Amino acid sequence: MRLPIVAGAFLEAVWLMDGTGRPLNFHVRKLVRELIRLRQEAGLIQKDVFRTTRMTPSKMSRFEVGIQVPKFLETQALLDLYGVPVCDWKYYQDIRDRAAEKPWWEGKGLQDVALISDEHEARVVRDVQLMYLPVLLRTEAYARRLLETTSPSLDDERLAMELEACVRRGKVLDGDDPVYLHALIYQPVLQSGVDVEQLRHLRDLAARPNVTVQIITHPTDPRSDMKTSFTLVSFPDKEDPDVAYTEGLVGPAQTEDAKQVGALRSTFENLVKFAMSPEESLTHLNILLERARDEAP
Repeated sequence: MRLPIVAGAFLEAVWLMDGTGRPLNFHVRKLVRELIRLRQEAGLIQKDVFRTTRMTPSKMSRFEVGIQVPKFLETQALLDLYGVPVCDWKYYQDIRDRAAEKPWWEGKGLQDVALISDEHEARVVRDVQLMYLPVLLRTEAYARRLLETTSPSLDDERLAMELEACVRRGKVLDGDDPVYLHALIYQPVLQSGVDVEQLRHLRDLAARPNVTVQIITHPTDPRSDMKTSFTLVSFPDKEDPDVAYTEGLVGPAQTEDAKQVGALRSTFENLVKFAMSPEESLTHLNILLERARDEAP
């Protein structure tokens, strides 16, 4: 669970999970921090809010742990009570509006929904893969081949939904403010079910300024401390701690434990030193692509 600490003179920890136990999205977490900070700076407790606005302490608790997003007029009432100048209201209302939006993945029962949410909100994603290409770099055809071998097998509706999600996840690398991806890929992965289309897609993405691809030739090097595939996600808000996902038997396991995340970050940095440089990796991808073209029937 995410445990942000409100900055400033007042410190208050809140468990940011919704009623179903899912991690809350970036904008809800940001709204929660702002509401708590403003109330504390106004010198009020939740019971004080009730006296003026008739918002009960239980409702305020739901607002301040992210289970419920306040309505537009409720947000205005809180901002007024907390002494926020009217000229500054738009900033907080914009956060509220984003927090109230329903993300595209909600209610679809997708695999890896926590990671999908974090990717969508990330500033930087660092991905280390020993078995498969990173999701953000996959073509639909490559993703289909992987999903069709999933155990237990997926029915046609679920397969189509997961494929659509894979394509949409890759879109975070596009646009005016894209996610920065630094991917480390074990070399044999590039020779296992990776066709010409996928190699070309990977090569083209690796040439983008917001994508760095490095190929790992020896992940078992004792100096590399490489044990499993993992993903590290960093957010634009400095008050949101980095989160790590490691591969498990039933999907990625999430952790925000500072020691575990720090250890994986050190492992990532160590692997960067032993991997091919981005330039060497791009050259290697071009060689593989030419070879695949020559061998294609």
